[in-house]
Order: sequence, then C-alpha cells, then structure tokens
Amino acid sequence: MWIDVTAIHWVHNQQIRQFHHNDYNYALQKIAKVLKRRRLPSESLYYLEDGTFLILSYNLPDIIFAYQNQSTRAGLDELQINSSKPQFKWGHLKVDDINATSFKNLESVMRHIERDMETDLVVEYLRGVQR
Repeated sequence: MWIDVTAIHWVHNQQIRQFHHNDYNYALQKIAKVLKRRRLPSESLYYLEDGTFLILSYNLPDIIFAYQNQSTRAGLDELQINSSKPQFKWGHLKVDDINATSFKNLESVMRHIERDMETDLVVEYLRGVQR
C-alpha cells in the first residue's frame, strides 16, 4: 500500500496576485479546472496556499501515475494568464510501508516535496541554458 503525494506550485503567482488580483483568482480557477479534468476521480485534490496545489494518488500503478502527470503537464502547458504562459514547479514523494515512519505528518512530507521542487526548478533552468 502506498500514496503518491504531488505538489504543483505556480511560480511567480505572487506578482500576479499583487498587481492583478482578479486575474489571479481567475488563473487559480483555470489551474484547478485543468487538475479536475486531468486527474482521476480516485485522486484527491487540494489547494494549500500561495499557488500550491496538492494531489494525493492512492495505490496507482507507476505507469498510470506517470500518464496522469504527463497529461496534467500538457494541460497546464496550454494555459495562458495575462497573455503569458505560467510556469510550474513540481515535487513528488511516494510514501509506502518502508518510508512511512520518516514522514509522520504533512509538514515533513511538504519539506521533502519543497526540496524536490527546488531541484525541479534548477533542472528546468539548466535545460534552458543548454538550448
């Protein structure tokens, strides 16, 4: 038994929120709509705060989980907010029988996922530099 915990963070969301509050709320709705359409009914979706969404995927086989993430990325890539494409950081943690004692609460899970998101951001930056 396991659970995949995925966080998707909208990078630069605070600038939109600060200067275009109505656009910010509309953008959150658009992001939420993509997640609702692209994720499975058995998955749980949450909005945490500051442009971060959390997806809990229970016992999904790896191939289905990977497909869901690919589909979600494609849907988010289609979004336009204020005539620009929003950027997203992704973080993931699989909690199973082996590592469950290391992640006793949401705070410890999110600490791990936030480190994973920072790695995702660095990898995306390096890909851009190499192009």
